[in-house]
Amino acid sequence: MSSVIPMESLYLPKESYRLTWPIYLVICLVFAVLAKTPATWQVIFEWDKQGAYFFNHMLGHSKSFDLFIAYFNSKMGDISVFAFLGLFFLIHSLIPFERKSICQKLAFWGWVGVIFIITQILQNKCENMIDRRSAGGALPDWFDLKTVYHLKTRVGSGASFPSGHVVSTLFFTLMAFRRGYRGGGILLFGLLIVLSITRMMSGAHWPTDIVGSLPLAALWAALSYETPVVNCNRWLEMFLNGIWYAFQNRRAGPLTTRIATAWKAFLTNAAE
Repeated sequence: MSSVIPMESLYLPKESYRLTWPIYLVICLVFAVLAKTPATWQVIFEWDKQGAYFFNHMLGHSKSFDLFIAYFNSKMGDISVFAFLGLFFLIHSLIPFERKSICQKLAFWGWVGVIFIITQILQNKCENMIDRRSAGGALPDWFDLKTVYHLKTRVGSGASFPSGHVVSTLFFTLMAFRRGYRGGGILLFGLLIVLSITRMMSGAHWPTDIVGSLPLAALWAALSYETPVVNCNRWLEMFLNGIWYAFQNRRAGPLTTRIATAWKAFLTNAAE
């Protein structure tokens, strides 16, 4: 059996993209300046308040609908969304069940997952730097799901910007579209819409929290795909391909020989 690992069939993202991350960086800086300008912020706050009340007034008409929103904005809701995403990534990676597709998708989502963890850490730092009370805790006459139904749901906090749920979901959505996974991207975009609206309805976030989170997520996605960071996806894909080879050709020779062959092929292709 051949000891050559078929690397030429791998998808290696070498396409050249138009650089967009400087544009998103400028937009993020503009938002930061506006957030620190009291005069401008007072004008924006009036629009923000009207938008927050608009979404909150959708509650209080149906108990079943209110309970759904409350559950979706609770810890159990977050666990359900996380489980859904994990199942989606797994099914998407295993269909169709063949080496090239599986190595491509597992490497891609694994790479995206690592970047996601890093963005979450940085996003939490941003929340601690910007002390902004959420709509549910700042506005009077608010329909408070937590008080009305005595449930453990997220309504108010002292650090509402940016929205971690929006940043994370939009990041996954943009990365899926950039890789050409349109079906997955559309599904994730639908989840993004639901998360954004339900967070504003409960009062966990202001409308500007959602809007301000969009360029931040776009910046992370652009930096991931338009800088050398994208090579990590390529290297991980080659690594998984080598592991697949070593397992598939387990009768071709000793394990140490197969691992050494896979490692040599990985280093050769990574250097190209």
